[in-house]
Amino acid sequence: ELERGLSPAVREILEVDREKHMAAEVLRRGVRSADVVLVCRAAREPGLRQLLSGSDGDSAAFAADGARAAGKDASRVWPFLLVLVYVLVPGYGSLLLAWRASRWVAGLLPGTRELTAAVGAAEAAAPSPS
Repeated sequence: ELERGLSPAVREILEVDREKHMAAEVLRRGVRSADVVLVCRAAREPGLRQLLSGSDGDSAAFAADGARAAGKDASRVWPFLLVLVYVLVPGYGSLLLAWRASRWVAGLLPGTRELTAAVGAAEAAAPSPS
């Protein structure tokens, strides 16, 4: 809606900047040897192809800048941290809470203290295996 009220020159500047931003994000976030899907309007396709292919001098320099930025910003530790934070930590925390709750409930049952004391006394009275 906003683009309809803009002059053709301003629209062209905005669209070129948008193409550059999209191409920079593809280069920054893309993974080698993986397919990338980019959704855009048909009018933007030639510009994006040119920026991503690096066929002329300007787009080649742009692709080199994007590759340098991708190498600098990208890190292989993020997938591991995401698995750690979203899967392992909550799973371990749930097991710990369940164990603590079961110990608390077992302590509330009648006769638990006497049983624990009897087991402790039997272990103390048993001869050591040495």
